[in-house]
Amino acid sequence: MYVPEWFKIEDPAEIVRICRENSFATLFTAADGALSATHLPLVVEAAEPLTFLGHLAVANPHRVSLEEGEPQLAVFHGPHAYVSPQVYATSPNVPTWNYVAVHVTGRPEVLSSEEALDSLAKLVQEFDPEYAVSGSPDMDRGFWQQKLSGVIAFRLVASRVEAKAKLSQNKPERDFDRVVSEFAKQAPSVAQEMIRLRGQS
Repeated sequence: MYVPEWFKIEDPAEIVRICRENSFATLFTAADGALSATHLPLVVEAAEPLTFLGHLAVANPHRVSLEEGEPQLAVFHGPHAYVSPQVYATSPNVPTWNYVAVHVTGRPEVLSSEEALDSLAKLVQEFDPEYAVSGSPDMDRGFWQQKLSGVIAFRLVASRVEAKAKLSQNKPERDFDRVVSEFAKQAPSVAQEMIRLRGQS
């Protein structure tokens, strides 16, 4: 990912936050000259080194690269929105796009059945904690064990992390303020990221 100094995110805690809040990632790999991409949730297991848990269907051809330990690229897509030149106080300007993204590269480790069961439980705990403690029969480990034959679970430990927040921070303050004001109405999640960025500077 192209990351000019203006837009680089280096704070590990901020990177973890972005990954947690935008956990439905796209996982890419290239094997035998073919590209594969799978959309899936990835749960942060550890911050240092940055480690994720995930799973996909056994029927998914992408699983072969996981089993063979091929490098994977996980892309976490944060909030984003179009910026019109009309928003700026200064001129001339060009249209652009504000966005937040994290790229994580690493080699996967396929989990054992017991580890896979634990990783699925962590996923439910992360996204549906009330369901996880509800005592539902669906949470019975025996039931989940039966379902494991249909998925391959894996751990992804980051060997490289690139994080970018392109949020008008290279613009004059009055332009930045105008974009925040516009996004507060049109793209509040991006406005929140810009306000957070200002608080860090």
